[in-house]
Amino acid sequence: MAKYEGTYACGHDGVVNVIGKMRDRQRKIDYTFSHLCPQCAKKEREQQIVEENKNSEVLSKEYGFPELTGSEKQVAWANTIRLDFYNEFENNRTAQEMIENETVASFWLDLDRFNSKREFLTKYERTKKKRNAEKELLILMLLPQKICSIKAL
Repeated sequence: MAKYEGTYACGHDGVVNVIGKMRDRQRKIDYTFSHLCPQCAKKEREQQIVEENKNSEVLSKEYGFPELTGSEKQVAWANTIRLDFYNEFENNRTAQEMIENETVASFWLDLDRFNSKREFLTKYERTKKKRNAEKELLILMLLPQKICSIKAL
């Protein structure tokens, strides 16, 4: 491992550690210094995220999506995730239902942790079916009690 000094594309000076074969080192050094320094790259990425979140918020309002609840940062990021989800599954009825009914930002942030949005949608459908079956069972269990109480009147 060796340290090399150079100037990044943004004009800042820096030092990089380069490992590997000697014949590949100059290529790696040139590549590294042809980009922004780590601090400028981080600032640029943060600005991109802010712009993306603002655009998502505007489009969410334009599409008539319900307002999300959560912290300001959660809502901003969740709007972006929800809009990406909408763009991918705009013709799917379950996806439309999710967008209309799920108004907690953390729900959409959990979606971002899944390997695929399709996997998340499938899990949501299964959970929904299970909840509906539990409700039906509860209604069936309570129905005889209500009939008995009506007959007693």
